[in-house]
Amino acid sequence: MPQALREAWLQGRSAGASMDELEQDHMQRSAAFMADVVVTSSSTYRFIHEDGWKLASQILIFDDLQLDEQQLPLAGAGGSLPFDVSAAFSMWSASQLPLHQLSSASPPPPRRPHGARTYARPASARGDSGSGDASEGDAAVMVTVCVVHHERGALLLQALESVRRQTLPPEEIQVIVVDDGSTSAQALATLSHVAAWPEFVSGKWQLLLRPARYLGASRNEAARHAQGEFLFFLDDDNCLKPHALETLLHAAHASGAQILTSPNEKWPSAEPPPLSHKSTERWLPLGAAAAVGVFKNCFGDANALVRRNAFITLRGFTEDPNVGHEDWELWARAVLQGYTLQVIPLPIYWYRLGQGGMLSQSLGATQIAQVQLHANHARNIRPYLQRLAGWPEAQDLLRLAQGMYYKK
Repeated sequence: MPQALREAWLQGRSAGASMDELEQDHMQRSAAFMADVVVTSSSTYRFIHEDGWKLASQILIFDDLQLDEQQLPLAGAGGSLPFDVSAAFSMWSASQLPLHQLSSASPPPPRRPHGARTYARPASARGDSGSGDASEGDAAVMVTVCVVHHERGALLLQALESVRRQTLPPEEIQVIVVDDGSTSAQALATLSHVAAWPEFVSGKWQLLLRPARYLGASRNEAARHAQGEFLFFLDDDNCLKPHALETLLHAAHASGAQILTSPNEKWPSAEPPPLSHKSTERWLPLGAAAAVGVFKNCFGDANALVRRNAFITLRGFTEDPNVGHEDWELWARAVLQGYTLQVIPLPIYWYRLGQGGMLSQSLGATQIAQVQLHANHARNIRPYLQRLAGWPEAQDLLRLAQGMYYKK
């Protein structure tokens, strides 16, 4: 815990905070809350406790200062220390492990037997995780992949093939493709081709032809036809890595998170991406840092796993035509309403660059493009303005702060 840096920021808060400080604050708070045990000094513990941090249930104080249990209550019965700090410190000292190697002292997780799928739960044990309207025949479907397509037939084929190659058993995957008003001969020919695939012929996968309504409305349309406990939104120009869905489901059941995003690897070619490539650029989202989310999308891309019951309760994406950032807006709304959004530390899909997506087509260097960009950012800030309803001065300050950030 870098106490000096945090204390300096705390003392200077009246002068404002930098973006780096907001991001560091979120990372440190998240680490302290999600850790199995926090190893720190008594003075740093005193600081973070007084600053209102949510902490792990076990705290290891590694100096000789004595803590007043009445002033510094820790998790455990009656506000007492959760375990004998002196004994724990002695055990750690005897291990001869330096602090930076402490994490390696934890036993590795048990190996999963070949073929075992610990994420799969019977429908009767899912509680509120499903919508309640799925038939018994749908119980095997764990995840519905929702794909919105518009005039990119060749790339759609790559996206769907990447779903076919998943390590998750095929019976646990459903795909809903919503065509958002494609009219070109090439796109229509591709749609006719995939409609003849066995998955679509059987009815397990569905192809829905709809008039153009843009991303938010079409993603909601796909979600309405979903049978899975989870939804995964896959852009038609992106490709999943083979382990993507299985990894996400394991993470969802291990963490209990309602929303899981991930890093991605950027792919600049129309050719199918490889399994890996040493020269690719990766984007790592920060996570549920609500303050940072006012200014930039720290939450993650639209290509994310969402519990279907949470998506329904959140009322899905807003449906503004010809405006982007619908994913940023939804993730911000979810975080502000107390839903758990986490980032898995593994790139699980290829993010295609510069292939004529709906959002990329709307942006450029012209004045019209700047108006479009303003509309996009006005959309993703709406959840914050809604939280400040009835306080117009605060809403104006938020708009001003956002505007100053983008005009700097």
